[in-house]
Amino acid sequence: MAEHILETVIQLRCDTYSNWMNSALILKVGEAAIATFPSERVIDGLSTTTPEHTPPAVGIKIGDGYHRFTELPWL
Repeated sequence: MAEHILETVIQLRCDTYSNWMNSALILKVGEAAIATFPSERVIDGLSTTTPEHTPPAVGIKIGDGYHRFTELPWL
């Protein structure tokens, strides 16, 4: 069996959660989209974390070729 080596870069779609929620983009079948959530949390006017100590949270959705990001389930 022949062996093939592909030299390529795979780039995932990545944006903030708020930008994704305002997007009408339909993800292709199997296309991954990453949403980042800000690490700064404010509850009742008090900061619960500091950005320099807490990395942003991320969520991932996989496209089906028919639905927008907002309509897809989280992984």
